[in-house]
Amino acid sequence: MKNCILIILVSVFSKLFCQDSLSLENPIKHSLKHFEVGYSLIEINSKSDLIFSNGNHVNYGILNGVLLRYRINSFSLRINASMQKQNYSKEFQKECKNCPYGDVSAIDYKVSFGAQYSFLPKKQLFYVHLESGYRNRDENGTVVVTNDTISYFNRYSRRLNGLDLIFGVGSKIKIWKNIFISFEISHSNFVGWSKKIDTNTKTNEMVTTRLPYNFQ
Repeated sequence: MKNCILIILVSVFSKLFCQDSLSLENPIKHSLKHFEVGYSLIEINSKSDLIFSNGNHVNYGILNGVLLRYRINSFSLRINASMQKQNYSKEFQKECKNCPYGDVSAIDYKVSFGAQYSFLPKKQLFYVHLESGYRNRDENGTVVVTNDTISYFNRYSRRLNGLDLIFGVGSKIKIWKNIFISFEISHSNFVGWSKKIDTNTKTNEMVTTRLPYNFQ
């Protein structure tokens, strides 16, 4: 299953004008640009790559992002920034006594730039968008590794840095005057590097692993 992202946004739309005054009583206005600020109400990710989740853990964020759009006819330029917190835990399983378990928490930061194209530029009921940007995530937690009758407690830490490529479709609906609600469904592909540090809490022995990383 690919990682799909559903985002629901509420945005405020404004027009900026310049003015050529042939007379003070009859000015002529020219629209320069359409600028829009959107706030993410909810973001839902269909997959998670946190430890223990096995890729099947759905996570979500509420009021966790800002979207800026600058419209030029059918095209719009986009800047998207978000922060999402994730938590996941796995309990000891009797049927798998040697399987690791524990808990982990993470903070995920994303900043991306891109563009979108609307097939109905006047109403923008349907559009496609493409973005790329920087992603950083810090994970911290405790992992319990059981070997026969001995359990090892490790402090787990991992940092991800890399490029996030996002492609999706969306729809924007006017709800009142210059206020709109948008629904976007996207596919994300993350490519970067992972630095993981495992520290044995008893011996303070530390193991560091650096690997290329891909998640989609």
